[in-house]
Amino acid sequence: MNDVTQSVCRPMHAGFLRQAMARPEWVALDFGDACCTYGDLLGLALRIAHLVRNCPDAAESHWVGILADKSRAGYASILGVLLAGKGYMPLSCSAPEARLADMVRRSGTRLLLADSAGAGLVAGLLGQAGRPMVASVIDGGDGTVPAAGQPRVLPLPDADGA
Repeated sequence: MNDVTQSVCRPMHAGFLRQAMARPEWVALDFGDACCTYGDLLGLALRIAHLVRNCPDAAESHWVGILADKSRAGYASILGVLLAGKGYMPLSCSAPEARLADMVRRSGTRLLLADSAGAGLVAGLLGQAGRPMVASVIDGGDGTVPAAGQPRVLPLPDADGA
């Protein structure tokens, strides 16, 4: 295989994993007022991958909806979904709710991940899905999951996988 063929055959997240393992203390995301290292981002992504793999409702679907802005939780959700072997469907927090609900309904998505920016839209989307769905709201700061007011929210696993 030549270099081009090898790079095409590698998963999208392989380069991130290589960098995270080699230099976990390096900055992966810089939002101006906050930074996130490769190690921190990988830790959150692995917790999200664990959640996605162990969600029985999501087992039937190849897609996981990600309702997030450009945030630590949003990027970690993308990586976590890929690490879990699923595809992700990006959902913009600024899109009209009816459009988001239509995308979720048509895609067959059974699991929705949201950051703090998308959390306010979760209940409406779950109610309009037309089928059983679950959601997990991942806070952008410390990876906590606010459960208050969210219907059928999955908790994010602890860092030790519990």
